[in-house]
Amino acid sequence: MKKFLLGTTALISMTAASAAMAGGSHAPAVAAPANTGGLTVMVGGKLDFQSAFISQDENATNGTGGAASSNQLFRNDTRLNVTAAGSTENFDYGAVVELNTDTTNTKNNAAGNADKTYLFVENDNFGRFEGGANSGASDTLEVDAAKIARATGGVDGDWKYNVNTAATGTGTATTTAAGAAGISGAGGAGVGYLLAPNLPMSEQDKNGPDSNKITYYTPRMGGVQLGVSYTPDSGNTGTAAGITTSNTPGNTIGAPAQYQNVFAGGINYEADFEGVGVMASLVGEHGDAANTAPVALTSRNDLSAYSAGLGVEFSGFSIAGSYGDLGDSGYLTSTTVNKDQTFWDIGAAYENGPYGVSVTYFDSSKGTGAAAVNNGGSNDLTNLVVGADYQMAPGLTPYVEASFFDFKNDTATADNSGNVVLVGAELAF
Repeated sequence: MKKFLLGTTALISMTAASAAMAGGSHAPAVAAPANTGGLTVMVGGKLDFQSAFISQDENATNGTGGAASSNQLFRNDTRLNVTAAGSTENFDYGAVVELNTDTTNTKNNAAGNADKTYLFVENDNFGRFEGGANSGASDTLEVDAAKIARATGGVDGDWKYNVNTAATGTGTATTTAAGAAGISGAGGAGVGYLLAPNLPMSEQDKNGPDSNKITYYTPRMGGVQLGVSYTPDSGNTGTAAGITTSNTPGNTIGAPAQYQNVFAGGINYEADFEGVGVMASLVGEHGDAANTAPVALTSRNDLSAYSAGLGVEFSGFSIAGSYGDLGDSGYLTSTTVNKDQTFWDIGAAYENGPYGVSVTYFDSSKGTGAAAVNNGGSNDLTNLVVGADYQMAPGLTPYVEASFFDFKNDTATADNSGNVVLVGAELAF
């Protein structure tokens, strides 16, 4: 699905079938129902089946840490989206539920039947309010290369679910699931890579159930739209009972840090200058580190991260990229060496009717936080992804995507490089 220059106001006002499927790269957009004065219930979803052909230096284990996987894997990603939406003379309102319907959660093998469950109320004059588990404003407003990518999403696509991310600085390779979970905001020595152009909160939402939050978006005026989200506890993804244990993962080496009182948001600009589309964004996230027992891991740096993006579109061609800096977010305050976390990305795409192709590139560096070699060392990743898709019939989109990745660690032997070729088809309904 082409995401670039889709008006943000329209994007966030779509109901379940579109808003819940925004993570899919070629799911069709389904607009909210007309002002009929009643409540309309809509059901949609997608089934994405793909085969991965994998070649890498370090064998990956399966998602539960079992025996080494084969060089070819099949994967399903199936969602069912339900929306109840209505309108009055003064505002539109509704609820969105995105259900996981695979045999396991394909994102991180964690428990949970839904990724998104939220209410919304909106009006052309006062904007849009959301409450519940949904993507935050920093993710919705962000511009980056993945927004224009075809197939599964380029540098922010499905390649990472088939790769050993080798995310520790101790020479011990992690499972794919653990690596995906620990890519942003992780603390401790030698933990994690930055795998995609996302800030910590938006990365957490993309790799597991969304945290509970409230969000407000202004109407777009003069091409400018603002948005802000507030999350009391980033580990709270369900009922209030989750608060009692939500901080624990942040104190486990190899797991993402948890944050409290998080504000995430930014500004997005889009305009058309005589057929040339322009989009830009500046987004950020700030929150308090959730510091609990065990005592040895009680002190972590607060969340403070930002990214800036820019994109241009003309006659079916699109170019977009971004730069992000996560500072020392999530690292143990007791470590004193190399806590820098930065990334940049760039991509180009072309769309002609039912056909689309793209090439995206990602480069990141995440300090190990340890005083070992090279001033503490870093976990560096470069990734080049080429993708193409074709809408064969309404809702049916076959695709192919190839990722060429290189993980390097300055302080250990946990490097990994190789390629993943994904061949699949998505049916969106």
